[in-house]
Amino acid sequence: MPYTSDQLKLFGIALSMKRGQTPYSYSKAAAEIAQNNSEAEIEKMIAEGEKEDNLKKRYPTMHK
Repeated sequence: MPYTSDQLKLFGIALSMKRGQTPYSYSKAAAEIAQNNSEAEIEKMIAEGEKEDNLKKRYPTMHK
C-alpha cells in the first residue's frame, strides 16, 4: 500500500513511541498507531512505504 511522506513520518514517530524515545503526548495520531500496532507491524508499514517511494523515484512514469 502506498503511503504519503506525512504518513511515513507518523509511522516513524509511532515507532519511536513504541521504543520509549518519544512521549505519547507528542502526537495523538501517532500514539493511536503505536497503541494499536506492534513494533514489528509499524516497521513493516515503514518498509513498505519506503519501498513504494523508491519505486516511484526509480520509475516515475509508472506511478502517475
